[in-house]
Amino acid sequence: MANSLPIWKVYCLMAALVVVGAVGACIAKLQGLQRVDSGDRWEHPWFQAFAMFVGEILCLFYYFIEKYLDKRKYGPRGLHPRIHEARRQGLKTRINLFMFAIPASCDAVATAMIYFAYLNIPLSVAEMMQGALVLMTTCASVIFLGKKFFLYQWGSLVFIVGGICLVGASSIKNDKGTDGNPVLGVCLMLGALLIQSAQLIVEEKLFRTYYLSPLKVVGFQGLFGICIYLVFLPIAYFIKCGGDLCPAGRLEDSLMALRGLKENYILLILVIALMIDISVFNTLGNSVTKYASCANRATINTVKVVLVWIFFLIYWGEGQEHFHWLQFGGFILIVIGTFTFNYMKDKQLTQQEEESAASYRPLVAEVNKSDNIISPSTTSDRERFVSI
Repeated sequence: MANSLPIWKVYCLMAALVVVGAVGACIAKLQGLQRVDSGDRWEHPWFQAFAMFVGEILCLFYYFIEKYLDKRKYGPRGLHPRIHEARRQGLKTRINLFMFAIPASCDAVATAMIYFAYLNIPLSVAEMMQGALVLMTTCASVIFLGKKFFLYQWGSLVFIVGGICLVGASSIKNDKGTDGNPVLGVCLMLGALLIQSAQLIVEEKLFRTYYLSPLKVVGFQGLFGICIYLVFLPIAYFIKCGGDLCPAGRLEDSLMALRGLKENYILLILVIALMIDISVFNTLGNSVTKYASCANRATINTVKVVLVWIFFLIYWGEGQEHFHWLQFGGFILIVIGTFTFNYMKDKQLTQQEEESAASYRPLVAEVNKSDNIISPSTTSDRERFVSI
């Protein structure tokens, strides 16, 4: 099938998503801890988000290489076997590129809000709070995508929400890990997750409607994101403000951000590394959305908190975190809920697939007798045949 992979490959994508996501989160936090010649920390969330989109647009380069190689192997695009399979499944093979501006806009706002949150709360707390994305995305999937989840899956969300409450309380009670405002950080993080949930729903809807390469989706999101920030950043430079939302005295001082990159080569390396990491991370994320679902992507993504938490416990330097039992309790609940949600879902889906395959065997036998040619008389029969 055009939008399917062997289950072990899907699990490999999920594992890679966790590792790459944890690395990116650590790099983003370390960027904000770097100091420039003036002695101040390099705090430029909007510029960081712009750099992320620059990394995403690199995926277009790899997409066009992939497209060129496929064209050499299969000829015109219409002759590609995956295109034929996609059409048989009712997927559209052409899309208005401006559709990618919708998730790009969500990504632009949510990413900047997350980077602001990183300045105000410990990174492990911010990452643990991403468990809220699971609840938001699951509810949105039911409302907007018409999905159904089982009772024990909803039960696992209770663990995740309970963990979020403990982690949020830990951030407010133990606010020595950062110099910022922990309450503001928690609010920014929750707002960003709500926007990210909308982005995930839109992306899954696109994959359900169109046959798309994850590289293409990420690349064009990067293109539209860059266009948005090229308009926004000059305006933000002239908006003067103070407080935790304007650490540089302006909403965003891109010139100061560039000077900081020139003064601190380690910072420059971190920015380039994050650009590469983000391009890989978002490609993996869209692959999980395509071959599994946005709910799977949201739940699996919370597991990266384990790696982030361990890294900043053993990290020696500014930004090192300290062990707190309240935070640890929240961490345990989130991980238990995440694994329960995905394990039970996969187990149930496997059972359904086996039952479905058993009911389709007579149809498969009929196909074999007729040299694999079949003309289903109804839409229902056709869908059953394609799903084999």
